Amino acid sequence: KVAGDSAILAIQPTKKEFEFVETNLSKQAEMEKRRREPRPKQYEEEIINIGTAGGLKAEEEILDAVISTQVVQHDFDTSPIDGDDGIGLYFNANETMLERAKKVLEDQNVRVHCGLVASGDQFVARNDQLERLATYFPNAICAEMEAGAVAAVCTHYQIPFVVIRSLSDVACREDSEMDFTQYVVHAAKRSAQFVSTYVASLG
Repeated sequence: KVAGDSAILAIQPTKKEFEFVETNLSKQAEMEKRRREPRPKQYEEEIINIGTAGGLKAEEEILDAVISTQVVQHDFDTSPIDGDDGIGLYFNANETMLERAKKVLEDQNVRVHCGLVASGDQFVARNDQLERLATYFPNAICAEMEAGAVAAVCTHYQIPFVVIRSLSDVACREDSEMDFTQYVVHAAKRSAQFVSTYVASLG
């Protein structure tokens, strides 16, 4: 299941072991709890977080794919102390995983956008929310609710990660509407194809 909630593909290539973990909107507290735990002896070598997001750029279309170069927790704010430098917490995605994912998606004839993924514990729908993202994170290409927690835990444990999102809508386009039940079918099928092909590409 990759539409509606978010799915994590945890990979241990050397052992040819793969595990799916489903997350939901209450993920922040749970992922923070995991971050505080000691690093396990057996841990994932790669994390791919797959899910749904809202697009933020006019050139994007529904069902386009977004791949993270970086993730920013956009509602992190220590600006009363640190000024503008305290707005947003950034995490870098793994470049090798990004390029591998991009190739898989493009080989499947999926339009791909690579860039900054804005993540926060809020559903972005109001104009003031969109304006804040445009002001403080003008390079963000989508907004969603899970990637920040995943990126924080992966960075803490030094586990390479990449975030992949299918766009369910595009905020700045009036014609970016699709019945969500139809979207779910398309997104889930394509995500399953992606995972199968990505895993096969690991050898």
